[in-house]
Amino acid sequence: IDNNGSLDIFYSGDFSGSNSRTNKTYINSNGTFNLWEGYNFDYAKDVSVNLFCYINNSLYLISSGVSDASKLTQVYKVDINSSINIQNLTGFANPTANCFDFDNDNTLELFISGTNTTGKVSLVYEVSDGLFVYNQTLNTIYDLGSSAVGDINNDGYGDIIYSGTDASFVPVLFGYLYDSSNHKFTYLNLSNTTMLGYLSAVALFDFDIDGDLDFFVTGCNAAFATKAFIYKSNYNLQKNNTIPNVSNTLQVNYTINGLEINWTPGNDAEQGQNGLYYNLRVGTIPGANDIVSGKYGGSSNPVAGYIGNMQQRRNITLNVSNTTYFVQVQTIDSGLRNGSWSRIYSNNGSCPDDTCAASTCSNTTCADTCGNVFNGTLDCVYPVFTQDPVNMSVNDTGMVIQ
Repeated sequence: IDNNGSLDIFYSGDFSGSNSRTNKTYINSNGTFNLWEGYNFDYAKDVSVNLFCYINNSLYLISSGVSDASKLTQVYKVDINSSINIQNLTGFANPTANCFDFDNDNTLELFISGTNTTGKVSLVYEVSDGLFVYNQTLNTIYDLGSSAVGDINNDGYGDIIYSGTDASFVPVLFGYLYDSSNHKFTYLNLSNTTMLGYLSAVALFDFDIDGDLDFFVTGCNAAFATKAFIYKSNYNLQKNNTIPNVSNTLQVNYTINGLEINWTPGNDAEQGQNGLYYNLRVGTIPGANDIVSGKYGGSSNPVAGYIGNMQQRRNITLNVSNTTYFVQVQTIDSGLRNGSWSRIYSNNGSCPDDTCAASTCSNTTCADTCGNVFNGTLDCVYPVFTQDPVNMSVNDTGMVIQ
């Protein structure tokens, strides 16, 4: 929230087992979380959902749940100084929600489902001029479940899978594929799967690493027995999801505003340069995560990390002190597949390459820091920060020995 590179915490819900409601924001200061009371959010209780997402480089909070007797979904624009309620959407009880760039227009859309004033409903919103605009009502209705998003059929567009209970509290499991020809979602039949709906959780991940997204689901079946299943996808037999290419053009500068970082788009065989996500790593030594951690993941419900810590942003200004920083970026596609890390860039230009440490960099070749060895042995260590192949040789006055 405060752009110092460290993750902060926001939560909402009931407390002390009563109808009292609360939400809290804690700012991370060097590993210590301090309560921040500068925001004015409405309180959602019971089963609520809170999504932080970046729309046009601004941080939004989407908060949905029950406040007193009212169902609400509120959209806030947030920075370290203030929170502004910019929009109220259809309110829900027992909601699930995801932000994802389903149509590859480089702007996140919103899927949200739950129980509103007329019953159970599932809605899709697009973004226009910084506000969410209704796009589609999905035919499947459910709540008390969860949803996950990603490119299920490897066509380069985002899809939805979700589980829950229908109007009769019968467990349901459904999918919807994005159809780029009409910019709408079409139903995906999952009738051959076991229905786990009540208080369920679902996640998409390529468990068998075969180039398509499988899914995991856990919850209660119709007899209220708890179950968990992994379902393997065979979409890779029709089309494989290739690894996205990284952006290798980064600019890193320290100015009066802080550490300014920006980069050109990555590229993907299925998506081109549109609809991609990015993960950032910043450290005070090459390959480190001590300023911005590049270790992401955890869940695609809602989208906790699988679309990277930058989501679709390609620039950030970090509120950090003036010293030397080493920066890398990683591209992630709609199939939740991540590419390799970029070469290392620094704000002082000391190491423009990722093959060795800053003190031993000279273009793409490591300088000789081991000295001459006539007798005995000598250990020579060069740090390597990617999983790419490494070429090494031993030379004697220009002649390659090994």
